[in-house]
Amino acid sequence: MTRRCMRSNSRRSVCRTPQVAGIVELMEVRQLLTAAPLITGLERLPSAVQEFDFRITGSAEPDSLVTLQQSGIGVIQQVYADSAGQWVAEAQNVSLSDSRFEFSAIATDLGGNISGPSNLKVFQPNIILVNVDDMRADELQYLPFVSTQLASQGTVFTNMFAPTALCGPSRATLMTGLFAERTGVFGNEAPLGGSANLDLASSLPVWLNNGGYQTGLFGKDRTTPGADQLMPSQSNMPNPPGWDEYFALRDGSDGFTYTVDHNGLQETYGTGEADYATDVIDRSVLQFAHTATTDNVPFFAYVAPFAPHSPSTPAPRHFGFYSNVTIEHPPSYNIPGDGGTPLSSERLAVLDDLARRKYESLLAVDECVSNLVTELQNSGDIDNTIIIFTSDNGFIQGEHARSGKLRFYDEAIRLPLVIWDGRNPVSSNSDSIVLNADLAPTVASLAGVTFPSDLDGKNLAPILQIPFAEVRGDFLIHHWMSGQRSNSSVEELGVRNRDWVFATRSDGTTFLFNIIDDPYQLNNLANVPAFADVRQAMELRLDELRPIDQVAPSADNVEVNVSPALANGERRIRISAVVSDVNSGDSQIRTPELFFEPNAPIGIGLPLDALDGDFDSATETTYMDLEWRDYIAAGSPSTVYLRFRDLPGNWSLPVAVPIQLGAAPILESGSDTGDSSMDWITLDNSPTFIGSAAEPDATVTLFATPGGSGAALSVLLGSAVVDQFGDWNITTIFSTAGVYR
Repeated sequence: MTRRCMRSNSRRSVCRTPQVAGIVELMEVRQLLTAAPLITGLERLPSAVQEFDFRITGSAEPDSLVTLQQSGIGVIQQVYADSAGQWVAEAQNVSLSDSRFEFSAIATDLGGNISGPSNLKVFQPNIILVNVDDMRADELQYLPFVSTQLASQGTVFTNMFAPTALCGPSRATLMTGLFAERTGVFGNEAPLGGSANLDLASSLPVWLNNGGYQTGLFGKDRTTPGADQLMPSQSNMPNPPGWDEYFALRDGSDGFTYTVDHNGLQETYGTGEADYATDVIDRSVLQFAHTATTDNVPFFAYVAPFAPHSPSTPAPRHFGFYSNVTIEHPPSYNIPGDGGTPLSSERLAVLDDLARRKYESLLAVDECVSNLVTELQNSGDIDNTIIIFTSDNGFIQGEHARSGKLRFYDEAIRLPLVIWDGRNPVSSNSDSIVLNADLAPTVASLAGVTFPSDLDGKNLAPILQIPFAEVRGDFLIHHWMSGQRSNSSVEELGVRNRDWVFATRSDGTTFLFNIIDDPYQLNNLANVPAFADVRQAMELRLDELRPIDQVAPSADNVEVNVSPALANGERRIRISAVVSDVNSGDSQIRTPELFFEPNAPIGIGLPLDALDGDFDSATETTYMDLEWRDYIAAGSPSTVYLRFRDLPGNWSLPVAVPIQLGAAPILESGSDTGDSSMDWITLDNSPTFIGSAAEPDATVTLFATPGGSGAALSVLLGSAVVDQFGDWNITTIFSTAGVYR
């Protein structure tokens, strides 16, 4: 084989065979490319409001020509690097492109060799996301500043929806850009939801924090923190990742008497006017914004007041502000829509009064937004700030003879959405179908930070430039309507597009409404033969939108044991199971639940936790240490039942778990000093217990659970060794007499 040798520009001999000559020649061309430049600095120069002049700095091959480009615009400047390889460019009167100021560069060295592109550099805006609680889209008018100053100079989205209209699932979607079928959160607390079921390792604050943002949360985070804390993995209430400033209300839905988790420290607020929760949030986020702008650091502030959630307590200064407002009722008002009965006049009056209080509670939110705008105007940063205003879900207030959410009706799923961009405050309206899942990728895109490419949400930045742009044609609706009070559980699945909404429930009811002709959703066409083709098409589309995995997980190694000793020495019934979805869809596992009846409704059982503290894989070892008070209240059954769930929301059939316990202790009648019921006993200060056991020399330890206290730990009564006849006797001294189990 003939070999040829030639000298390369790098003074190295390159030998090649004819067969590989073309490959080597291509490699040599690549070697001729000079090193890509690096953009190291992007600084806004002093300029008029809403004019953007920049100084851009970086490094490149010494003496090379650097061509600066703006994404979506093209070449905007050319400069030479100095002999040390440093370069500086200034660009005047730069315009937004795709709602960003984003730059890159290429270099041409003295030999004419052209580099590849540099890193992308974005001039990052401050971003404020206001997410209120239970506000309907038609209630925007009751926020004077937001509805006039922001909405009149921003983009108002008239078709914004929450596919799962409930606080917990909606907020999980907002922070991750994922639908409930991919967060695993369908409720506010375990087993259907709660922080134990939500993986926030990849979430909006994490993406922003990694991208150089100062991040802060102010207001509502966990929907039911008390319930979350009962889960062992959440008992220490770890702060979610990504937040530099964490100011989370643990309660306080009535506006007063609450605690705040402030970066891990508990702060208590009382009943004074200055303690009103929305005002406390206002002061906290103002300080955060002031510090960030002073430090010249881009910030993301997530502002999430409880208002206007029931009981919808206004700030004292706003009581009665809307007392004379007449509540407008649409044609669907108090017309049963799903087999119910009309609400009473008393209930309707309560809902009207609640609506007025909601409007009044929103006034403090409106002032909070106005105060932030004033702060940023004073600091000179308002024209580099984006404000997004929305709600977690809507609320049905008498329409369809209902109140609440968790329904496919527009009053529940339709949300307000205003995006105001101080860099280009232009009034526009968009009727594109957008969802709460879209806000995470939209914020990340506007910020110029890296985020996952497989999110369910869509980037809305193009709509800010072209309001009639579309990002989707329809979406999946998914609700679990379950609760202890109703002792029921119904799954609702639906699909909505511009013209139709279709929904079907696990109780057999089905709905089909023509939104164009019947915007108040009064005329159910699901069983009208003339619309059978429409129903069939919507059913097919629903099947397409549902997750591919529709098979429930299974469990192995279901065991009943004695739990490790708690801090007071108490031991409980530990029930554990290895749950796997590997062979039935390979989805992650979420919280299983325990029932005392085989046919109990889904979603209202006692939750099992992940043994390793995280539900993040398709196989999980799960467990719960069953509290004695729950077990006794259920009648000390000999069998309990488990159901298992995966990420998309597939539940298994009940699995029976037998429990075998020894004989219960006997209480001497003289120690029960009151009228007891439901196995409760009223103890004096020196109760005596006697009993028997099957094994002599065994140790018996007794505990009593304080009645009605909600305490996690019982009171230790004492221990005794069983004698040779199988008897034991314990007399103890109580510090507090009372009702116990």
